[in-house]
Formats: sequence, structure tokens, C-alpha cells
Amino acid sequence: LGVSALPALTTAWAARSKRAVRTNLESVLRITSLIALPSGLGIMVLSQGILDLLYPTKPIGAAIAAPNLAILGLAVIFAGLAIPMTNMLQAIGKQKLPMRNIIVGAILKIIVNFVLVGIPSINVHGASVGTVVCYAYIFVMNFYYLCKHTRMIPNLIKVFLKPLTAAVLCAATAWVVNSLTGRIASSQLTTIVAIAAACIVYLLMLGLLKVLTKEDILMLPSGQKIVKVLEKLHWIG
Repeated sequence: LGVSALPALTTAWAARSKRAVRTNLESVLRITSLIALPSGLGIMVLSQGILDLLYPTKPIGAAIAAPNLAILGLAVIFAGLAIPMTNMLQAIGKQKLPMRNIIVGAILKIIVNFVLVGIPSINVHGASVGTVVCYAYIFVMNFYYLCKHTRMIPNLIKVFLKPLTAAVLCAATAWVVNSLTGRIASSQLTTIVAIAAACIVYLLMLGLLKVLTKEDILMLPSGQKIVKVLEKLHWIG
């Protein structure tokens, strides 16, 4: 997404078209949010089931690794949101800033790892926390510099709040279905059913909240065809 935004954003920036810059920024951030938020939250609530599904012959190892995967689910969100911002900063000629943020984030990760891993009650979980801290820092600083140098703040409700609302309901659905079906089915089947139910709820919420815009869809492959279908369903905001 970040790479795909480079030509359009660079052109808009060079033409000093604030409207085009804002449209590109918000579209990329919104689509990224729509992918990163449910992915991260889903991993957090289904960490045990996901590992059981991937490693059915290693239940003990899956049980040990599950807490770490749950923590890393949060890192997925920050990493997913931060990386396209790196490309967007490059598009406006600020390519040194994201590199600096990555270096500082890496240093923070090393410090957090050193401090937390040495605590017996935390141990290996400290490495996962360090990863979260690293990407959280990169996300915050990339977003700060993006707003500072473009001199505009994206619509936070459309870009983050609406996708977050849909993602939270998606994750809640996964947790509820996983809890209920886990009593009568295997962990692997339970996880598949929970993911399927969560996806259905998520798609419905995207339609009800009208999160997507026409510009967002047109950025996707076969976007023109998808737009026509969604317009008929009145799912485009």
C-alpha cells in the first residue's frame, strides 16, 4: 500500500495540491487500518487456537508460545500502520526521518529486552514486549512527522476510529464463538469457525459504518468493478 501510494502522493506533493495529498494520505492510512487492526486484534484473542491450527502435533510448544503471539498481535497493528507511513514520508522528500525512527525503535527494543528478559517472572515475554515498544515508537513518530511536514491531520474518525470499531466487534465475535464452540469441537475446528464468523461480522460492520470511500476502492485491483457493486449496496461512504 505504501509503495502504491508513492507515485500519486509524490505527484500531488509536487503540484502542491493539498486536497490530493489529503485524499492519498487518508486512503492509504484507512486501508492499512482496515487490514492491520482486525489482524492484530484477531491474533491477540485467538493466539492459542492459531498455534494449535498451525502446529497440531506440538500442543505443548503451542501452549508455551501462545502468550507471546498474543503480545505480538499488538505489534502487528503498530507495524502495519507504521510501514506505509515510511513510504509516504519518502514521497514528500523526508526519507531520512523514518530511518532515524527505525534506528531509535531498534535501540528501544534492545533496552526493553535487556531489562525485561532478565526478570524471571517475565523472561522470554520481554522480547515480545520489546517488539511492541519498537513498532509503537516508529508508528507514533512517523505519524507525527507526517502530520508536521504535510501540515495536515487526517480525519481520525474515518481513518482510525471507524476501522477500530469494526475491528473490535470482529475480535469480540471471534472470542465469543471460540469460547462457545470450544466446548463441543476441536481447537482447530473452533479456530476456523471463529475466524469465519469474525470475517462475516467485520464485512457487515464495514458496510454499516460506511468506512470505505470510492477513492479507497479504486486503489485496489479491479477497483472499478468493486465500486459498482458496493454503490448498489450503499456500502461506500
